[in-house]
Amino acid sequence: MRLKEAPSRKGPLRPGGGRVLCDGKPLKNIKMKLDKFIEKQRDEKLATGKTKKNGDFYLVGKMKGFTGYKMKSKIIILLSLCYILTFVNCTTPTRVTVRGRVTCDGKPLKFIFIKLVEFIEHARDRVLEEGYTTSKGAFYFQDEMQNFTGYNIKVKLWHKCYNKQFFEKRCYYKFTPDLPFGKITQKPGKDLIYFDLKEIKLSTKGRSGERDCSNIGNLFS
Repeated sequence: MRLKEAPSRKGPLRPGGGRVLCDGKPLKNIKMKLDKFIEKQRDEKLATGKTKKNGDFYLVGKMKGFTGYKMKSKIIILLSLCYILTFVNCTTPTRVTVRGRVTCDGKPLKFIFIKLVEFIEHARDRVLEEGYTTSKGAFYFQDEMQNFTGYNIKVKLWHKCYNKQFFEKRCYYKFTPDLPFGKITQKPGKDLIYFDLKEIKLSTKGRSGERDCSNIGNLFS
């Protein structure tokens, strides 16, 4: 999925215009929003609209105090729709690869428990792979999924990178990092998607995740 600037019929591209493509094909009737970004508050809606048959859109709105950094265009449902058009095929498996490195105050978090799971709404997550980080804090998972949508996989890790208090010495913190956009490759009979989380930076000055004292016996079994 990509956004492509497209010339207007009457001349150069006007501010707030563009074209939306999914695998090179126009995405029509996609809802669009032009918002004013307000830090720590709900964005202010300036304009709404839909893409045309050729994927073109044009949004215009008025605002005070324009800085060039306060405007955002939102494509509602676009990414999920593009995934549906491209990936969701019950007969085509998707090989998912996830890698990264975990640090605590800049130092590798070695031998911590980590899982790659398939998120299932209203049900227990299905474990795809699990293991431990290396002595350098690195991890690498690879598995195949039948119903990959782009939103139904998660990485979960258990760590002790926090300012320990007495009652927490035997507890871990469970943290779920955000996944970046995946790098996609399509091959005959199989789709490949690669997520590189790079460095997951944790700190003892904060508490990354939620305290989990219920799974201690299983973390190192």
